[in-house]
Amino acid sequence: MPEGKLHEHDFNAALAEAMKRMHADNRIAFRHERVGVLKPVAGGSSRRVDVLVSAANLLPVAVEVEYDRPGAQPDRDAAARLGLELATDGRVIESAISVLAPRHAEQWKDHSDAVSRLVGGAPLQYAVLSRTDDPDEPIRWPRSGWLSGTAQSLAELAVMVSVPPGQVELVAADAADKMRGISEDLDTNLSDDAKLRLAIAMGRPSGSDSLNVVGVVWLNAFLFQDRIAQSHEEVPTRSEAAPDHNPIPQLVAQAWEAIRAIDYRSVFDPATAAMGIVEQDIGTALTAGLLGRAALMADRVESGVLGLFDIGGELFQRLISDRSEAASYYTRPEVAEFLAHITVNESVRLPQSARALALGESDHIGEVFRIADFACGTGTLLRAAYRRVRSLARSAGAQPLGLAALHTHLMEEGFCGVDISPIAAHLTASGLSNIEPGADYRHTNIGVARACGPRGATGSVEYLQTEYLADLFGYEASTTGAAPRAGAEADAQGLYAPNERFDIVMMNPPYSRSRGGQALFDIAGATEAERKRAQQRAATLVRDTPANLKAGLAAVFCELARLKLSPGGRVGMVLPITAAASPAWSDIRAMFETHFDDLLLVAFPGATRGGDKTLSADTAMGEMIIAGTKRSEPRADLTAAEIMTVALDEPFGSIAVAAETGRSVDTALRGREEQREGNVTVGTGVTGRWTVLPAADGGPWAAVGAASFGAVAVAERLTRRGEFMPLDAHEPVCRVAMTTIGELFELGPTHHRIGHVAGNEPIGAFELWSITDDQVRPDTSLWASDAEAQTTLTVDPTHYGHVVGPRLSDARERALVQLQRKLSQTNGGKPSDAAIEKAQAEAEAAERARSQDAITEMRRCRSTLFYQRGIFWPSQVALAAVTDKLVMGGRAWCALLHDDPIIRFAFAIWANSTLGMVVHWSRAQRQQHGRSSAQLEGIRQMPCPNFNEPSTYAAARELLETEPELLRMALMPARDAYRDTARAAVDDAAARLLGIPDSESLRDLANNWCCEPSVHDGTPPVFD
Repeated sequence: MPEGKLHEHDFNAALAEAMKRMHADNRIAFRHERVGVLKPVAGGSSRRVDVLVSAANLLPVAVEVEYDRPGAQPDRDAAARLGLELATDGRVIESAISVLAPRHAEQWKDHSDAVSRLVGGAPLQYAVLSRTDDPDEPIRWPRSGWLSGTAQSLAELAVMVSVPPGQVELVAADAADKMRGISEDLDTNLSDDAKLRLAIAMGRPSGSDSLNVVGVVWLNAFLFQDRIAQSHEEVPTRSEAAPDHNPIPQLVAQAWEAIRAIDYRSVFDPATAAMGIVEQDIGTALTAGLLGRAALMADRVESGVLGLFDIGGELFQRLISDRSEAASYYTRPEVAEFLAHITVNESVRLPQSARALALGESDHIGEVFRIADFACGTGTLLRAAYRRVRSLARSAGAQPLGLAALHTHLMEEGFCGVDISPIAAHLTASGLSNIEPGADYRHTNIGVARACGPRGATGSVEYLQTEYLADLFGYEASTTGAAPRAGAEADAQGLYAPNERFDIVMMNPPYSRSRGGQALFDIAGATEAERKRAQQRAATLVRDTPANLKAGLAAVFCELARLKLSPGGRVGMVLPITAAASPAWSDIRAMFETHFDDLLLVAFPGATRGGDKTLSADTAMGEMIIAGTKRSEPRADLTAAEIMTVALDEPFGSIAVAAETGRSVDTALRGREEQREGNVTVGTGVTGRWTVLPAADGGPWAAVGAASFGAVAVAERLTRRGEFMPLDAHEPVCRVAMTTIGELFELGPTHHRIGHVAGNEPIGAFELWSITDDQVRPDTSLWASDAEAQTTLTVDPTHYGHVVGPRLSDARERALVQLQRKLSQTNGGKPSDAAIEKAQAEAEAAERARSQDAITEMRRCRSTLFYQRGIFWPSQVALAAVTDKLVMGGRAWCALLHDDPIIRFAFAIWANSTLGMVVHWSRAQRQQHGRSSAQLEGIRQMPCPNFNEPSTYAAARELLETEPELLRMALMPARDAYRDTARAAVDDAAARLLGIPDSESLRDLANNWCCEPSVHDGTPPVFD
């Protein structure tokens, strides 16, 4: 070793101390270079670990350090520690971290100087190595290069990798099986009355769900009990309440009452209430047995020890059945970690109160630091945000006592977590408490908001008109036997959410909307009347706001975030990817662009495939992330507004990967002024790309979900500026007069008005039947897409219609109901037979007229040009199609009406060129993998060339006269446009139509666009 003042073993000791100080959790041990820590390997030799990170219930992590000088190989030493066992209990080192220490650290004076510099943020480089079946081939992350950070980020990373990916899920699955066993025994032994009381106590209208939740609540209480007992002598431990490992209900109740005397009622009230109901109904012995099984599982779990892993939340998701009905999905923990890193980022400054508490300066407390999730579920996002706040506090110099004071402050005043499920809110409170279990709190702002019910309550949506909501925790307590609060404590149970006072709002709101068989507030146990009242109430609340209920509740929660955030506050949300393109979201997109700076949009290209690329549990729908900083004043001019869009290549394999990716994205966000696009890198490996585009003024955020941004940039330049600029060009090569489909054409009616396929719900003017022969029939329709039959731009109708005729019985019934309602409102009594006969005769006449008008209108709206509403790029060839004769549109095809055949021909060429398809792809909804969909309003707003422009019209006329066969060439599916000679001919025609000097630029565009995962559906192009 070169001569220096600080030897490596001294550096290791300083690093261990600095990591311990910066992590500030006495449950984690950071030990350096101790002999006998590891079991001797074969031959009897012993090895040391530079720094060993361990905790009672986590796997040990080895940290191996070398100075950054020529020949340094910390990876070699780290890999050599994988698979070794601790001498004390045989736990295996599954992960190790190799560290490059700065070479100049050799010149640090001594241990004290080294600790001071490391705590102060001296830079370190490190990588994670994970054990595999092949001891010679560990997995390194990042694959190349190094992560950059400090002793604090290194300590956080070591704790994150201490639980291998998937282990929490395995433990949760095992625990879920045990909890179902408890539920089955409860179902067998409890009376119906007790089951009903338990359903009320657990806040679950479904009896089976409420029984499932009982075991979870008991398990969670047992896990939390020992952590509170560590700092409160008056609270018995689990073992003290369970002699010979058999919990005695009376002793358990006494222990939980001791905890409730401190407070923590949001955690222990449901557990106490459930135990009382069960014991009263089935007796002490059976209850003791059930409690014993929950306590035994608690002994085996202990996975929430650091607040990183929420076993209660995992169990809740596995045992509750109605989440998909309400389109309420829970955020994956690794996604929460990423979202926290880009939302609670380096630009966040702890306000005076939080800094003062964290630094132990309680005399300087000022404003409250507030963090909210108004659809908190089991608290995954709140916990992730809290961990980031603690990290910032530690960076500011916080000590353990200060962090405890900060915890109490946040639990009592800072957090606002609201959900419609009492047990989810209960698990949120306990999960947050677990992060600092030794710090007490007296009340929380975490609770339950009613949804539906007799008055049609809307949960957190009520915050659009109020700053207070009643917390149903108090109500549930009073109905289940748990002691309700009184006086000041009862006041504290109100859920306070002041306007413009929150520093952080992070949410994954419910996506439900009234469409496709779903309905807003489709909550288990709610009656249809209650749902309708809630829907009507929500419509009233969102009036005069940018939120649109057609977009669903997620849009409402976006407006709620804006309302509650203070100027300078940060928002981070998981949203359905339809938010990026759907016309129903237009006003919300404009709201974000007007009221927020530093807008950041993140998605996985092809995320709609589902599986591990989704952001929420148990959903296969496409999703995105949005983050931003609220402005002090709305932006009056969007000209200079910009949005940064990020495309990530791979799902987050772990919380550690998510955290480092979040740091990389945040670094790119803060450095975006220096360049307009770049790569997201972890180490030296590229894990994604980013670009900066102008605000869309409510239009689609075209880049969201794109893997590369070349095709998007071409489409955006054309549609926004009317300029065609080829890929990799620096100047546009021509101008193109642009308009929209809605300006150029009349759009035909929706399929609901046209009719219905035979055997389905009778709606519309016609009953549709498939065409299976060559027989000529009236009222034909291009109803469906058929990838096998529709292989050219000219297609045949797929269905024919029978006139449904007037629905007279329905009309008579409606007339009678309306007459009865009218008389009841005026106390007119029962209607006479004559009045009924007259009203029904008038209704029949009106129905006959309506039916005939509908038939006439559907026939008027026939066309020979159609636009596909949901093209599937991997198998379908035509975005726009033509027919030889006038036919109606249908479910898959929207009729475009125009009298001029030249315009219709020109549009068909444009829409099926690579450029036309790219414009549609950039603007349509990419909710389903490989499919780009647009509702009628989206089609109406879809940009297209203005074919009435004289030079374009002249070119279109010439094309129609000389190359009409373009409409009858067999084409390959759109995803194969890059190798389709027929598509190349269409591109050549489109180039001449638009005045593009070189049609090869469209072939280059096809090569780029066909590489998009949302186009090729997992089968990327193969170039010669």
